[in-house]
Amino acid sequence: MSGLLLSAGDFVRVRDAARDGDVTPELYAFLTRLVSVAQRTRTLAPAPVPGGRWDDPDAVAETVQAWLAESLLDGGLLQAFDVCLTPRALSRYLERALRNWLISRMRRAAGPRLLERAVEVLDEEAFVAVRDAGAVAERWWALAQWPDPELFAGGDEQVISAAWGLGDFALLRYPSSERSDPVLSGEDLRRFVHGLLAATGQALSGAHIDASFRARFAYAYASAPVALEDAPELADGSEVEASFAAREAGLIALADLTERQLRVLLERPQSTLEDLAARLGVSRGTVDNEWRRALLKVREAASSDATFDAVLENVVELASEADKR
Repeated sequence: MSGLLLSAGDFVRVRDAARDGDVTPELYAFLTRLVSVAQRTRTLAPAPVPGGRWDDPDAVAETVQAWLAESLLDGGLLQAFDVCLTPRALSRYLERALRNWLISRMRRAAGPRLLERAVEVLDEEAFVAVRDAGAVAERWWALAQWPDPELFAGGDEQVISAAWGLGDFALLRYPSSERSDPVLSGEDLRRFVHGLLAATGQALSGAHIDASFRARFAYAYASAPVALEDAPELADGSEVEASFAAREAGLIALADLTERQLRVLLERPQSTLEDLAARLGVSRGTVDNEWRRALLKVREAASSDATFDAVLENVVELASEADKR
C-alpha cells in the first residue's frame, strides 16, 4: 500500500494547495492510483462509471474527473483533509468516499421509475385525471367508473396501509444491467395503481402514489451511500472493507426479500406473531414461516455466520431509511 500513499511531504503540500482551491499534479496522480487500485481489488460496479465500462482505457481518467467535479471539489477534499491527519488515513477515507460516490451515481442513473410509469398507466381508459398540474406530485387521478370522485383527504399512512393490502407482486430486477430497474411488470403496475384507488375509494395525487411505492417497494429506493462528510477517519483499513461488504450484502438481501418478508423482518421484533398476523391478514404460521425465510435470505447474502448480524442490521437500516422518505 505504500506505493499508493502520498509521502509525508506531498501530503502537506497537497493539503495546503487543496485549501487554496488547487488540485496539484501529485493529488491528481494520487486519486488516479486510488481509483485504479480500487477498481482492480474492490470489484467496483461498472454501471456508475462515466463511460459505463471499467475496461475502457479512459475509464479511470473519466472517473477521476467526474469524482472531482461532482464531489471532491464541492467541499469533499476540504472535509477529507480536515479529518485525516496522515497519508494512510486519507487513502482509507477517500477509498470509502469513492465507493459511496459511485453507489450514489448508480442510484441516480438507474433508480426506480415507478411513478413515471404509473403516470403512463393512468392515461389509460380505466382512469381519469380529476385535477391537472405541472408537477406530477400535484396531479390527481380517479377510476373512470366513478361518477363524481372526491379528493382523498387522509394521510400517507392510510394510503400505505392500503398498498400493503393489495397482495403480493412479482418483483423484477436487472442486477447486471445498465437499465433502470422496472421493479414491477406493466401488468402488475396497472393492478397496483387500480387496486390502490379502489381501496381508498377516492382520487389520489401523484404524491400519494409515490408514497405508496416507496413504502411497498422500499428495497428499490434504498440507498447505500454515506455522505463524504460523514465518512470518519478509521483506524483500520479492514474495518472499511467489512463495512462495505456488510452494506452491499444488505442490498443484495433487500433485493431478494418479498414485500411481506421485509415487513415481517421490520415489525416482528416489536410485535407478537398474533398481532403481526392480524395486520397482514394472514395466519400466525404464515408469519412465522415468512420470518424464517427472511432470515435465511439474509444469511445467504452474508459472507459468513460472523457477518450475519451486521448484514441484518444493514437490511433493517436501509429499509427503514427508505420508509421514512
